[in-house]
Amino acid sequence: MKVEWDKNYASNDKIKSRAKKLLECINETRRNRIQKESEWRDDYNLYSCKLDANQMYQGRANIFIPEMRKQIDTTASKHTAVSLPDTDSWFHVLSSDPQSPIEDQNLPRIRAAVKRELTITNNIYDVSTRYNLQKVLYGTSPIKIHFKSKMKDMFYKDRNGKTKQDKVPLVHGVKLVVKDLLKWYVYPETASTLDEVE
Repeated sequence: MKVEWDKNYASNDKIKSRAKKLLECINETRRNRIQKESEWRDDYNLYSCKLDANQMYQGRANIFIPEMRKQIDTTASKHTAVSLPDTDSWFHVLSSDPQSPIEDQNLPRIRAAVKRELTITNNIYDVSTRYNLQKVLYGTSPIKIHFKSKMKDMFYKDRNGKTKQDKVPLVHGVKLVVKDLLKWYVYPETASTLDEVE
């Protein structure tokens, strides 16, 4: 179906019924997550060392010991250290044709390109730290993997000394983004694998 952006589709019964069903799913998911989101916020407040508004005692001994924050930070950093050690041994690039010496010669360059995509373009250490923090704190952590292409203008001089303009890729590849769990919805909310998601 070709979309005409200047056309009002509200009168289309097929689209209307689909939008109504989708809205019901969204509302049901939000209702079913109220209790869970309240628990997540309580956990986050404890991690952020925020005093509970309903605390029973108010006095001079209002001391908050950040033990939970220390334990979560320690556990998350251990997960990151295990999955991404300081050495380059956490990923490998293998030849698709072991009999081809030409492919073997290209492997170091391919490996360097993959490493640059992961460590510089995606800042994999920072992404992994935020992913593990959320996973340890809430029990799960969604990460979005998508392709991103962003160009920028570059000016240069050709052999004749004339200034020319060309577009070069600033980002052109896979992008990893850790999503905030409170802003990430799945239906049904009890789904534990992608196969269970509707």
